[in-house]
Amino acid sequence: MRLFYTIILSAFLIGCNSPADRKTEPVNIPDQKTIVHKKFHVVRDNYSFDHYSNWQMDSSDVDFDIDSFFTLNGPVENGFITFFVFNAATDEKNNVDAQVAAHLKKTMKNATVTYFDKWGRYTGHGAIMKGKLLGVFKSQIRIFSFSTPNSSFIMIAEYEDSESELVLPGLELIETTFKLKI
Repeated sequence: MRLFYTIILSAFLIGCNSPADRKTEPVNIPDQKTIVHKKFHVVRDNYSFDHYSNWQMDSSDVDFDIDSFFTLNGPVENGFITFFVFNAATDEKNNVDAQVAAHLKKTMKNATVTYFDKWGRYTGHGAIMKGKLLGVFKSQIRIFSFSTPNSSFIMIAEYEDSESELVLPGLELIETTFKLKI
């Protein structure tokens, strides 16, 4: 029986091409920036938005709730957008100030902070933090809050400057299509 397996194995190995006989051709891997990604439309009772297929909903967080707290991870290691959606009014300025203070304390201690008031179709309170994430990676954190008497949201987007070309198209799609159902 051992002789039988030896003959079969020998025949297989003899039939295989040697590495010298193999022709290698370069593999053309497309650049991430040129790939067209399908759009997905998310519709919930309190909000809706579109996102590209290379952005994934992160349901692994213990506090994940698709109706009130969720994160979409971008196509890179450190690019994401997080939403808190409330069915009540919140204080826009306090929301942003609290997030800026928390990030300055833990994740981006020496950031420069500038303020803005428009995100997508909404006018509210926002901040852009620029600095080194964890003291190492040049990054940006965008925070925005909007409120009505009946509902509100906080948006936090974070990405490394070196990955902005891959992240910004997805963030822009989410921003231009996000709609809070008031």
